[in-house]
Amino acid sequence: MRILLFVSLFILFSCGSDNSDLEQHSQLYRVQSTANLDMLLKTSSELVVEVVYEPGAEPYTDKNFRNRHYWTFLESNLQAIIDLRGREVTLTVPKELADMRMIAIQDKTSWTAQEIESLVSSSNFTTATSAKGVFKVIFLKGHFKSDGVVKDKVLGINVTGTTTIAIFKDVVEEMGRERDDNIAKFAEQSTLVHEIGHAIGLVNNGVKQVANHQDTAHGAHCMNTDCVMNWQNEGATEMISFIENYFSSGSEIMFGENCLDDIKAHK
Repeated sequence: MRILLFVSLFILFSCGSDNSDLEQHSQLYRVQSTANLDMLLKTSSELVVEVVYEPGAEPYTDKNFRNRHYWTFLESNLQAIIDLRGREVTLTVPKELADMRMIAIQDKTSWTAQEIESLVSSSNFTTATSAKGVFKVIFLKGHFKSDGVVKDKVLGINVTGTTTIAIFKDVVEEMGRERDDNIAKFAEQSTLVHEIGHAIGLVNNGVKQVANHQDTAHGAHCMNTDCVMNWQNEGATEMISFIENYFSSGSEIMFGENCLDDIKAHK
């Protein structure tokens, strides 16, 4: 089982497997910056998801059994946020590998927060402005490393205070080998939605709650197990259950009602 842990070094959101890590770091996270919240939820007329990957860490870009690109799930959830805000915003989410950018192979087996930030800074992402919000997504080989310990169950992280998201492809692929390739593909998208949820200030991480639904024992996460922002939804067993419930609902929106209410009410 993976749990979402908060790492003090650059204060990251991620998923891990050690309760002691959660207890040590869960109270150390910082809220998303006001500048980023304003850009993402108030002032931008354009939102762009930019994706880079190193060789061997290519994102899944095929279609699911509904003949829809997997990246449509991220797009639908971002569009739901835009619609709730009642704003005219042009959204760009890549769906084909040709719309993403390959960087040089990094030959690393683990990544610290500083190393991820350094690579993102040198990878020529578009500079965000008040009128153009940019989610910087990077797919990496290897595993996340915190306080000298490799976290081999971490699927992805969001660097708090930024719109940077890293996905650790080795962990995603391992889920596919242990479970099912389709589960791994949906898990990749669910992780992206989850980490973008953190980047936009959910839950109680810059975007205030309309009604209390923060699972304070697990940091900036939702108490609702049917919401993508619940901490358990990134564990393999829990992810399968979440995906089954998700498809039975007939909706593509992974955020629960409380999180959607918070986004709509944000001032």
